[in-house]
Order: sequence, then C-alpha cells, then structure tokens
Amino acid sequence: MFTSTLSVPELALLTDLQAVPLTQVMGVSVQQIGWQYLPPEAQWGGSELFCELDRIGHAWDQARRQALDRMAAEALAAQADAVVGVTLERGEHDLGRRTVDFIVRGTAIRWAGAQRANWPVLTDLSAQDYWLLQRAGWAPAGFVGSTAVYFVSQGFSTRWRRRRQFASNQELIEFSDAFSAARHAAVRQLRSQADAAGGDGVVGVALQHSLASGSFKTAQVGMWQRPTYSPTTIGMGAQAPMRGADQRSGLVITIQAAGTAIRRAAAVERYPPQQTLMVSR
Repeated sequence: MFTSTLSVPELALLTDLQAVPLTQVMGVSVQQIGWQYLPPEAQWGGSELFCELDRIGHAWDQARRQALDRMAAEALAAQADAVVGVTLERGEHDLGRRTVDFIVRGTAIRWAGAQRANWPVLTDLSAQDYWLLQRAGWAPAGFVGSTAVYFVSQGFSTRWRRRRQFASNQELIEFSDAFSAARHAAVRQLRSQADAAGGDGVVGVALQHSLASGSFKTAQVGMWQRPTYSPTTIGMGAQAPMRGADQRSGLVITIQAAGTAIRRAAAVERYPPQQTLMVSR
C-alpha cells in the first residue's frame, strides 16, 4: 500500500519507466531571522542606496535547505532512489517575529532492479516531464533553489525630481537596478548549486518576487561585532553589533528562484517512428 500525489497518467508513465512509487514524503523548517543592519554609508540619508540583506536571504536559504534535507531523509528511510513532483511552499507570518518557513512535499520512488542510492535525487518535475527528460537522454541531478533579498532607498535628488515631475511618467531607476541585481544574484546561486550537483543546466526555473516596505538601523563607521552570550543573542543564533545608527526606510525586494538541475545521461533507445495510414471509404 502506498500514498502519493501522482495522478493516474503519472503513475502509468512511472510504470513505463520501471519506477515503483513508495510513499509521500515531506520536510519542514522554520527559521528566525537574526539582526539585519545596513552598511555604514546608509546613514547618509540624502544619497541613494541599494544593498543586499544577506542575513535575511541566508535565513530563507537555510530554511529551504533543511526542509529539503529532511524530506530526502524520509525518502532514504523508505529506500527510495528519487523524489518526484517536489512542491515548495514558503511562509512569512506572525508565528514569531522575523520568522520564515518552508514546507516541501513529494512522492518517493524506487527504480526496479537498481542498487540503493546513497542519497535520493530530488526534482520538481512531474512524471510526464521526467519521462520526456529520460527519453531525450537527460537525467535530473537535483533540486536547486535560492533567495536574494535587496533593500533600496531613494536619495534626496530622486525624491525631489519626483515631486517636481509628479504629473509625468518617469522610471524609478534605482528600483529597476535593485530588481535586476536581486535577479542576477538569485540566478547566480542557482548556477553554483547546479554546478556543485554535476548538472549541465537548470530547467523549469521559476522566479517569484515579493515587495515590502522596511526600516533598518544602519551600522556606524568603525562598528565591530563581538560574540555575546545573552539568551536573546543565543536564541537568534547571531553575533550582536555593539550599537546601531539612525534608521533608514525603503523597499525590500525578495526574489525566490527554484528549478531542477539536469545532466546529460547515456543515450537511450527511442521509440521507432510509427506509420499512420489514412483510410478513406
């Protein structure tokens, strides 16, 4: 007896690939975000600023990685070789202040007659896409995902120009640049993960973004960090800066990217072409 998220056509295709569905698997991780400070130059409020919020992005990446690892551990316990149809759900809610989470689900499968894998291959491909991929001579190398979080704040000159030309169309170039920088950072991380997994490319890449207003303290020049052992710092898992300068408000851009890394596999036998005859009466 097995449970799965597979549809009837997907089950039929996996059977054609000599794959046996085992069970549904899931992984969850909830992360609390540590203290995030802007660079020292952010204290000059009259200047334009966009920068990466690395601590927030790292919390997203760590939550995703741990959730995927826990799902893979469940699949390994079921003696699976792969997990197909991986779905990724993320949340940012009031469960706790500055808290993010990932929930991943999929169906564990086993290849008939294959040796047990040391670690199952994860993919968000459907059974149909998996079937087509193998027929084309490719194989999934693993699930890859990344998050890039950027902060952008307008300078005095931009704000003044917007007030003077409020009736005219005008591009907010600093927001455009921040979006582009966040996207490039997310894709760069995907490429790095795919390369580490031995992949030749990434398919099915999904890019999603979210916007939110935010206010962060700026680090002062000469500010240094030291490890502290207060319950608050230990609970946040971060080093606490000695002090912060004035706050800076702006827009927080979050780019989430995910896909399946693939590699070239041995050539497979293609189905022979079928001849179709048109019969008229």
